Amino acid sequence: MRARSLHLITTGRQTLRETLSIVQMAEQAGVDYLHIREKERSAREIEEWIIHLSDVFPRERIIVNDRVDLAVAYHCGGVQLGHQSMRTSSASRILPAHQLLGCSVHNEQECLAVQPEMVQTSLHQDSLVGNDSLQSRFPTFVLVGHIYPTECKPGVEARGLPFVTRMRALLPSCISLIGIGGINPNHVQEVMGAGADGIAVMSGIMQTTEPQNMMKAYREQLDDSFFLKDSEKPTRNKVR
Repeated sequence: MRARSLHLITTGRQTLRETLSIVQMAEQAGVDYLHIREKERSAREIEEWIIHLSDVFPRERIIVNDRVDLAVAYHCGGVQLGHQSMRTSSASRILPAHQLLGCSVHNEQECLAVQPEMVQTSLHQDSLVGNDSLQSRFPTFVLVGHIYPTECKPGVEARGLPFVTRMRALLPSCISLIGIGGINPNHVQEVMGAGADGIAVMSGIMQTTEPQNMMKAYREQLDDSFFLKDSEKPTRNKVR
């Protein structure tokens, strides 16, 4: 995964045409990854989104939310799993090694559960594959949040920057931590200083009147975060 990465996430509330008009500016403006997060759309509709969005954004950097089958079938960049998606351990057996595997983390238990050594394969799963000791791969990245108050999570308390630092300490260094939730450009450097490797943005870009300028503003802040002093960055765990 690209260092100091900027992830743009679709809203689930805009049409494909509206989304295309924004995404066509994304690569030039510094977006690294595009997430198709359209929970209410059918598999056939998601297929159309992948086909059309890959005309304006590199398909190898498109992440499909939840639909591992479509991410594999269309050779997308990878998949993002939510808390109601298939298990990370199961997805890792389907997803080719070159495709990114992401998942969402909202607490310490979820953070530990996505790490292969913590995943216990059920007897039923083992009987299907004929192997009692299969181990899943590490996720490429986790989305950690929500960090700041956001309209996407009304009535749910934001977890704040200390949560980012705690999750970073629990994760091995091979897993990129991507902060999400209410992040505006002024927040970027403090999120990165708390231990993030990148940020994910939805409404902060997709639902603004000047999306291209906002993408550039996030990109500029991410690039500036490279100059954070090492002493300001939390120590990462090594892979055990």
